[in-house]
Amino acid sequence: MKVYDSDFFEDSSWDMALRLLVAADVSPGVVLDLGSGRSPLASRLSGLGFLPVACDIDADAIADLLADGVEAHLLSLMIDESELVAELKRILDGRALSAVLALDVLEHLVDPAAVLRALRTVALETNPQLPVIVSIPNITHVEIASKLLMGRWDVIDTGLLDDTHLRFFSIGQLDRLTGRSGWSQVDGSDVLRGTSEQCFPSDAPNLRPGTPLNDAIRFTRSLADPYGTTFQFVRRLAMADVVDVPNANDFSESRDPLGVIIVLSEGESADDAASLLGDLELQGDAVTEVVIVPADGLETALRSCATRWVAVLRPQTRLTRDWAAVVLQAGEAAPGQVLGFEFVALDDDLLAAMGPEAPDVGVMKSIHGSVQADPFDLLHFAPPRFVSADSYVVPAELARSNGVVPEGEAGSVGALGVWIARGRNLAGISMVESPIAVVARSALADADVVFDHVLSRINDDPIVLPAGSASRLAAQRRRFLIDERKSELYANQLHRLDRQMAAERAELAKLRAVHFQRPSRRMIAMLRRIRSLLRRFARAG
Repeated sequence: MKVYDSDFFEDSSWDMALRLLVAADVSPGVVLDLGSGRSPLASRLSGLGFLPVACDIDADAIADLLADGVEAHLLSLMIDESELVAELKRILDGRALSAVLALDVLEHLVDPAAVLRALRTVALETNPQLPVIVSIPNITHVEIASKLLMGRWDVIDTGLLDDTHLRFFSIGQLDRLTGRSGWSQVDGSDVLRGTSEQCFPSDAPNLRPGTPLNDAIRFTRSLADPYGTTFQFVRRLAMADVVDVPNANDFSESRDPLGVIIVLSEGESADDAASLLGDLELQGDAVTEVVIVPADGLETALRSCATRWVAVLRPQTRLTRDWAAVVLQAGEAAPGQVLGFEFVALDDDLLAAMGPEAPDVGVMKSIHGSVQADPFDLLHFAPPRFVSADSYVVPAELARSNGVVPEGEAGSVGALGVWIARGRNLAGISMVESPIAVVARSALADADVVFDHVLSRINDDPIVLPAGSASRLAAQRRRFLIDERKSELYANQLHRLDRQMAAERAELAKLRAVHFQRPSRRMIAMLRRIRSLLRRFARAG
């Protein structure tokens, strides 16, 4: 039988569980410590006025606890569910049950749900308000991801990949386990560790803090959810209705194609989107989800969007009849990438004067011209452009799976620009030369201004460069060096001209000091030479 360290220390799962128990403010009574080992919490529970009752399969640990005066029972949690209910009732023997602890236990069981169901049965008969506190290692810790990218799954004698673990839990799997067993998570105090016992070999670029690769892994993991550095989930559970939480087997790639989120700024209402809603109705079955939200609801809408692609539009924006068809055709050609389209910008009064029928963007382009969406490409020097979030369509998984959503003032052009830039950084971008939208000119922002804001926000983000970027960077470097050399040559030339001009001015000053009735031939030649030098100087400048 494996023996684990039983010394209590701060910020451990035992410490966090004790905090949750104190915060629950339950009446004194029995606290069942399931899978207790040598129960490092026994003395502290007694000090809080509880009666600790330890239960474990390790006979030596039980004997040590009994010798220390702690009530302890030999109990296997892998017995039949009904047997477990009977054993728990026998151990309680009619005494009031205040709480149950199952710390670092459920991951060692073949069927942890059976244990939670048994505890629910006991709670229904003894204490419907019973708090159950569990701690479970987080298999989605960032260092597990780093090791997998190295082709390593290092099972060791303790920690996240303990060699006695039978089950592995992400936050989603913990939600499913508790929900399907009739419990809900009502409080939490997780153990956080940026570095774990899996940090070996420590000089591997995947694992060494500060390396570009480690920064990229940690940044990408941090976007997905807040649990990248969670070492153990420590949660207080309360009895609830059984919920059939879907699992990974229920996932299907056959999702609806295209969703639209209409973002309202302050002072706007759904009535302002009437014409846009009419355009969306003309898209047919391609657009299956349309949501109207205020700016502060955009993040939630993006995370819950169930379609494959999602567009974020302003209420004044207008769409062509074939908008959805063009988007989906571009999406099939560039699956998983951000899509950027041309658009036509109109003054607000012209846009407001448009009729309810979908616009003919081809005609408008011939009259007003079109604007290409900015590619947010740090390696590409393009003429200054305007930015409109309405000209992009984004894979919804960027928000659902990778956590890429607008931050701060979510509806502002700057926040949307950061969102597009981060999405483009992770997914790449496909630029489509086909105008399919008409946007209000007042909603546009100068690309240079937006880009300055974007750079200030993503400067600390690791940049993922696509294949072929090395040659593009080398070309930019060559152009930069050539420009630097040209600048140096121009500077030297100007310096020589400046010296010549100074000498000629000095000579002219001497001639002016000499009294003469009319210009001499030498004076005339000197003046012509000075004029020639001035013209050369002007051209060089």
